[in-house]
Amino acid sequence: TETVAARYTSNSGQNTTSGGGIFVYEDLDYDTHNAYNTSTGIYTVPVSGYYDIKAKFKPENVSVQDTQINIRKNSTGVSNFRNRLSSVNNQDQSISINDLIYAEKGDTIDIFATTNVTSASATNGSIHTFSINRIN
Repeated sequence: TETVAARYTSNSGQNTTSGGGIFVYEDLDYDTHNAYNTSTGIYTVPVSGYYDIKAKFKPENVSVQDTQINIRKNSTGVSNFRNRLSSVNNQDQSISINDLIYAEKGDTIDIFATTNVTSASATNGSIHTFSINRIN
């Protein structure tokens, strides 16, 4: 019955590339167990259970036509969403993902993002969000 919850945002202007990488949400809203590492973007599960995971980011100021966001557990993709933007330089579309996964204490969770070009993609903290909540 222990509450485990965290929410972070990003406004760092970090780059996302075609090779992909862990998207780091560096700004703390709350984290009941201080389980998220704002240097690496890795959340270490403090209590085993089912977790509701949500993440969102928006490529900004670039010609991004193909964007993918993945929830990974222990560096392996467990859920992904691919978004093809309808036009070049479309700056109004964000990409988000939400899934429920089971994780054991000590498992790691990260958000892995790719775009078809180099993208300065995190300058608005209200758009770039990550949250994780244990539900059971």
